[in-house]
Amino acid sequence: MTRLGFYLRAGVFFLVGVAVGTLLMQRTAAQEKGANNGLKLLVVGIAVKDYPESQNFYEKKMGFKTAFKFSPDGKRTTTYYQMGRDSFLEMQSATPEMPEGLSHVHLLTDNLDATVARLRQAGMPASARTATTPGTVTEIGMVQPANVRSANVFDPNGIRIELNEWLPESLTKKAMESWK
Repeated sequence: MTRLGFYLRAGVFFLVGVAVGTLLMQRTAAQEKGANNGLKLLVVGIAVKDYPESQNFYEKKMGFKTAFKFSPDGKRTTTYYQMGRDSFLEMQSATPEMPEGLSHVHLLTDNLDATVARLRQAGMPASARTATTPGTVTEIGMVQPANVRSANVFDPNGIRIELNEWLPESLTKKAMESWK
């Protein structure tokens, strides 16, 4: 191979590398923004039958880091385990209303009002904040002490999808910002 051929090949490989890198960066930026109608998967929620046993499993055996805990009703604890900068596992005790297993997922949106309006325009009827009817979207409400605005969507299988918009003091947002 001549010296000129070597430089031409090296130049082509360099340009291909730049093009591929640029495409990957654009895809990453789209993913960061949330390419699915501005929604981004943030939390997977589980309900467990034995909270202390599950806590021991996730913390001691799996090595999950506790991001924060709170007691929404003063009786049972909700624990958020931080899996990465922007991904969490939410664990709480199972109840008759929330049997053990997958309980819900959280999707993050920058504009909850617009997201709910889009869902209603798509034919999802509004329902009361406490409703669990598949194919509906609930009224917007506040979740404390997590400091988020939220609405719930129930898919055709009855799986709850919690749509969240962070307030400035959101515990999840604070955990993400402090991630190292």
